[in-house]
Amino acid sequence: MGSAAPCVSNHSWARRQTGVPMANASVEQTAQLPSSSATRSLGGAEAVLEALASIQRVATERENTFVAEVAADAARRLAEKRFNLVVLGEFKRGKTTFINSLIGAELLPSAVVPLTSVITVVSYGDKPSARIEFLDGSVRDVAIEDLQEFVTERGNPGNVRGVRLAAVSYPSAYLRDGLSIVDTPGVGSVHQHNTDTAYSFLPKADAGVFLLTSDPPISAQERAYLRDVLRHVPRLFFLLNKVDRLSQEELNEALQFTRQVLTEELGSVDVQLYAVSARRALQARLNGDHTALETSGLPRFERELARFLREERAEVAITAARRRALALAEELQSGLGLERRALSLSLEKLRSAAAAFEAQMQEIQEQRKEDMLLVDWATRHILKEVVDPSLRDEQTMGRDRLVKELAAFAKERRSLPNGAFMAALNEWLPNALTDAALDWRARQEDAVRDALNKALSRFSERARRHRDSVADAVRGLFEISLPQIPVEVPLPDSLAFSLHTWAMVVRVDPLLAPLLQLLPTPYFHGLMVSRAYAKIRDRWPMALGHAREDLSKRIAQTAAEYQAALGASLDALIDGLRGALAHALTRHEEGQEFVARDLARLEKQSQELARCVELLSPPPLRPQANGNGAHAAATPQQ
Repeated sequence: MGSAAPCVSNHSWARRQTGVPMANASVEQTAQLPSSSATRSLGGAEAVLEALASIQRVATERENTFVAEVAADAARRLAEKRFNLVVLGEFKRGKTTFINSLIGAELLPSAVVPLTSVITVVSYGDKPSARIEFLDGSVRDVAIEDLQEFVTERGNPGNVRGVRLAAVSYPSAYLRDGLSIVDTPGVGSVHQHNTDTAYSFLPKADAGVFLLTSDPPISAQERAYLRDVLRHVPRLFFLLNKVDRLSQEELNEALQFTRQVLTEELGSVDVQLYAVSARRALQARLNGDHTALETSGLPRFERELARFLREERAEVAITAARRRALALAEELQSGLGLERRALSLSLEKLRSAAAAFEAQMQEIQEQRKEDMLLVDWATRHILKEVVDPSLRDEQTMGRDRLVKELAAFAKERRSLPNGAFMAALNEWLPNALTDAALDWRARQEDAVRDALNKALSRFSERARRHRDSVADAVRGLFEISLPQIPVEVPLPDSLAFSLHTWAMVVRVDPLLAPLLQLLPTPYFHGLMVSRAYAKIRDRWPMALGHAREDLSKRIAQTAAEYQAALGASLDALIDGLRGALAHALTRHEEGQEFVARDLARLEKQSQELARCVELLSPPPLRPQANGNGAHAAATPQQ
């Protein structure tokens, strides 16, 4: 049997964007336009759903609850077409207004101060409604107009109400096909818990909309956040919002600058940037003004989003469901083959073989307990041998680098007046620490990724050997071969760990500020630099310690999830084989009439599974046009 070793890898984030926008089409129209690709996807989904239904039926008949539940869940996800489109960005980029403009209603509360404080998920519903889910597991239905009391910083400061998320339903055609739009708190505001909340939802994003503005332009902290987003979100759309505040010349300059920065971050020249005014789009939709809506720039983005939802996301979902269904069908065929062989044996031989099989399975279970201890040891070893030495070195080396950069900063700006120097220092300090911390984190993630890959690869190999042992037992005792199903469990994407350096500024006593401003420039600069050094000395170890704690939890979580997934696969195989033997023993004890009846039943189930495999065979590939279809964003009308 083959084995797929786990691999923790970074995605290629610069995705190709193709398709020609269709003028004068709303997103409700474009989302439902037929295409050859969509038709093929629909047929593929129907075939996979039909196969999953058959697999669930056979599994239920065979009392294999694991396979039945997995098949049901796979079918449910595919049928419901669940998909999270997460709106991301710094505070006050207009995320909530943007969501309202997509939906065409003033559904979510917005304001001129940092407002959203918890995750808000907007999904389809027959009528507007809202449900609040609390951290303690309780839920509460609330009126839409009362939503601000739970999701905003004004109504729920610091999330004192303990809200986990707000689930909002709305009858929008945009959401009818399983799409959920997720509003996240803005990062980078004075409210650190908002940043933490925004980070927490990243692993659940299927695609994202990253909102930027030209005033202020993209910052170093925003670029750092984008790097974190790219580690989790496989497909991103970039929008430059609030373009109604710019002249055409200013807009061209803003687009050029922002696209240049994004190109540097994504490592690709194919960066599609949509210029929009969410505020104008919302007003146009509320007023039914199609001309104003088109000039807002939003419909152009909606057409590309509709194309993506129509053509790309379905293929990904269908492929994943097909692969899972094939594995489940093969799992059931294993039990069928064993039970058929067991029914052909005499009762005495069957009892002897079943007892020997159970003894070997017990031995394998004991070996698996040892595996669990080994994985636990490996995760602790990674922290001790990989993370902690780097952490100790970085506390000194990172601090020294920052001090040198601080000295260079002060030297370059020694001619600035006192007030301007202090303002520049307060802008430089948090960005410098953030960049230094992110640089260490990037190096650390690579080292941890390699070490964890190595550890889990060994565990994956042991799991493969356990499965081989099961197959050897079946072959030796019953003279049949199990299908070669590889032990293939993807590593959970939960390794990228958070690191925040908090808002750091050099402050002076307001009562002393007027007097300090009168100090000679060299003395004032020296005083501020010494205070900045104290900030670096105190906060740098805190930032690294925070990262170490979070990384420790994520390593353990990743290993546990991987271990559980591999264990569930092997448990399902062994339980299915045990069930097949127990069923055969029961029928033998009941008499040959029941044996013959069971053989007929097994033949029928075998034929149904064979048809499933036929349904799950992928359609033949069609020739595709050569070329990458790259194109640049055009400037929208103003």
